[in-house]
Amino acid sequence: MTELEKLQRAKMYIDKMANGVNPIDDSLAPESDIINNVRLSRCLFYVSDILRQVIANNGVIGKTKTSKKPFSVSAEEISKFSF
Repeated sequence: MTELEKLQRAKMYIDKMANGVNPIDDSLAPESDIINNVRLSRCLFYVSDILRQVIANNGVIGKTKTSKKPFSVSAEEISKFSF
């Protein structure tokens, strides 16, 4: 199993728990179960969204797909700079 597949599986488990479903047997958790706590559910949805972004970025964390231009300063710009 690749790291990307592990991330996808973890996201699937977190999505199920966030929706009050036991990820092992797909049964609904009782209303009194801690997994149905609103604050916990919101936290799980947040983590799921972070995992979605990482998966969409092919497992790369903290880097975007945009390319940056190399830094350059023209001679004219340098001449205008006062030290």
